[in-house]
Amino acid sequence: MATGGKETSESAGENINMEELINGLSQALRKSSSGGNANISIETFRGNPEDDANKWLEKIEAWVAFNGWTNEPEKVASALRLKLDGAALSWFRGLSSAIVGNTATLFDKFRHYFNTLHPTWMLEQQLYDRTMGSEENLESYITDVEARCKRLNKAEQEKTTAFIRGLNPSLRMFVIQKNPGSFREAVQSARLAKESMTMSNPTQTEVMRSIEQQGKAIADLTTVLCQMKDRNDPSVKRTRDVKCQLCSKNGHEAQECRQFSVSRREDKNRDRNKQCFKCLTYGHIARNCPGNQGK
Repeated sequence: MATGGKETSESAGENINMEELINGLSQALRKSSSGGNANISIETFRGNPEDDANKWLEKIEAWVAFNGWTNEPEKVASALRLKLDGAALSWFRGLSSAIVGNTATLFDKFRHYFNTLHPTWMLEQQLYDRTMGSEENLESYITDVEARCKRLNKAEQEKTTAFIRGLNPSLRMFVIQKNPGSFREAVQSARLAKESMTMSNPTQTEVMRSIEQQGKAIADLTTVLCQMKDRNDPSVKRTRDVKCQLCSKNGHEAQECRQFSVSRREDKNRDRNKQCFKCLTYGHIARNCPGNQGK
């Protein structure tokens, strides 16, 4: 009975130690993912067609080497399990303890299974259909195409062709004219074209600001020219300085005075309403009657 109790306490202690180990690994992974430990960001692997098993496993291997877990398969297996999900986690749970206890065998099984899980023609089609988005950064496109070609073991010429084919039209035309002989030359040409386009095409805010500044400068120049014209034009100066002798106001002469025009119009209307008592017609008086001219 004592022996059985001792074994039970030992297994319970092992379970507690395993839970502590898993919790510690989880915290370490979160710290590493946030860039605090080794600047290695390890995302969750689900085993989907778009997931790159080789690239993901390279990160795991680098993280294991950094933490010095090369000879500690239990920690490696626990870390691997924490970053698996979906179909990948189901695959891991189906492994035997012998495979999980050997890190090299575990990694080999992982590569073999997920590299052969999805047909090659599907990956080829995804690479062929890969195009650079209108808002996509050039560097992210370069990284993605290079990773896809590495996954398919593409030759240098095939990788260059796939990269150029997916560029947007303006960049693709520039790179084709440079006639690159390698993937590296194609990337350099694309970066050069992108930089020149950025320098020659200012942002919309800069264009609007430039238009506003030009419009303000034109308005100020127009005002100055009008002031100079008024200052140098003698007719404008004479009109501004002249004073009317009828109403005593500046800006017009007596013959242009509105009050004088109104008074003359009233006089004409008054004369038009007068009636001659000799000829009995309107518009004049007897003294000015046309009938007096013959006498």
